[in-house]
Amino acid sequence: MIGHFRQSFHVQAPKDAGIAVFRGKATFVASDEPDIVALVVADSDGNTNLVYAKQVLIASGAAPFIPSIPGLSEVDFLTSGSAMSLEQVPESMLVVGGNAIGLEQGQLFARLGSKVEVVEIAPRIAPFEDPAISAALEQALSAEGIMFHTGANLTNVVPHESGVLATVVAEGRTQQIFAHKILIATGRRPATEGLNLDAVNVSRGDRGEIIVDEHLRTSNPRIWAAGDVTGMAQLVYVASAQGTVAASNALGNEPRSLDYTALPRVIFTSPEMAAVGMTPMQAEAAQIAYDVREIPVSFVLRAIVSRHDKGIIKMISERETGRILGIHMVGESAGEVIAAATYIISAGLTVDQLAKQWSPYFTMAESLKNVASSAPTLEDSANG
Repeated sequence: MIGHFRQSFHVQAPKDAGIAVFRGKATFVASDEPDIVALVVADSDGNTNLVYAKQVLIASGAAPFIPSIPGLSEVDFLTSGSAMSLEQVPESMLVVGGNAIGLEQGQLFARLGSKVEVVEIAPRIAPFEDPAISAALEQALSAEGIMFHTGANLTNVVPHESGVLATVVAEGRTQQIFAHKILIATGRRPATEGLNLDAVNVSRGDRGEIIVDEHLRTSNPRIWAAGDVTGMAQLVYVASAQGTVAASNALGNEPRSLDYTALPRVIFTSPEMAAVGMTPMQAEAAQIAYDVREIPVSFVLRAIVSRHDKGIIKMISERETGRILGIHMVGESAGEVIAAATYIISAGLTVDQLAKQWSPYFTMAESLKNVASSAPTLEDSANG
C-alpha cells in the first residue's frame, strides 16, 4: 500500500503535472546573479546537476531527534521509522518520549505482546496538553499494562545480554530498566543540515528551523519554506496548507497567510487524544477570564453501548461572552469529534449556541452538545 502511494504521489503525480524532478541531495551555492538562486543536486551515483530558479520553496521536512545520552550510540536503538521495520515483536521495549510518537508506537507494541515502559522527562505524558487530558490518557494506557516513568531522566544506556540496560533517575531515585529494544521517540528536528543555507543568507533558529514571516518567506526574499522544516506544528495538513500558501506567494499572487487559531491535533492511541484551541493555562496567560466544563465520556450513550466509555471531554469558554475557546478530549473517535469542534471554534460559537444546536442521537459528536449543556466546574473558579 505504501509503495502504491509513493508511486502515485511522488512519481506519477509530478510527471502528470509536467514537473521536472531531480532526485538527489540538494545544496545551495552562491549565485553570480542577484535575482537567481542556484543549487547543486547530486544523485546517488555522484552525478550532479546545477539548477537555477527565480524562486525556491524549501520543504525538506524533519528527522528524528536523537538526544545525547551516554552509551546510546553503543546500542542498536530504534527510531519511529526503523521500529516499523522490525521482523519480530520484541519481548520488551523501553520507549524514550511520552508524546505522540512514543505513545502511539508504545501502545502498538504493547498490543502486539511487548512489555512496554515509557520514560518521559516532563512531569506527565502528552506534556503540551491540558493536565486533565494527560491524566485521562495515562490512565487509559496504564490499564493496558503500559508502565510510565514521568519526570524521569534517562542518564545512561549499556548493552546487556540480549537487549539494553537503561539507568533512569526520577525524584532523586535511580533505577535500572532492562528491555530487549529501546525506541527513541524524543521528537523531530527540522532537516536543514547539508543545505548550505548560509550561502544564500537564510536564517535559522536554535533548533535548526528555517525562520519565516507570516507569508512563509525566509530572510532571503527569493526563498520560501513550508512544513516541518519551519519548526511549526509538525502535522501533515499544516505542511500541505503551508506549501500551497508559500507556492502561491512565491508566484507573486495576492499575499496569503494562515490562521492557526483553530488548528486541531490528534494522538492516535486508543482511546484517541484530540484537541483544538486554548487550554485553561493558555487562556490565563492571555489574561482571559474563562469557564471550564468537563464530563466523562461515559455520559455519551454511544460510548456506553460500544463499550468505549473511558476518557473525558473538556471545554474552555470566555466567561464574559460564552465564546468557546478550546475543546479537548480523550475518548473513542476523539479525532472525528475534534473535527467538528474545529468548525465550532472557527465560527465563534458560544456555549449556549452549541447547547441549543441539533445533534444526531447516538453519535460520539453528541458529546459536544452534552459538555456545552453541563454546568461550569469549580476547577478554575478563581481565574479572572
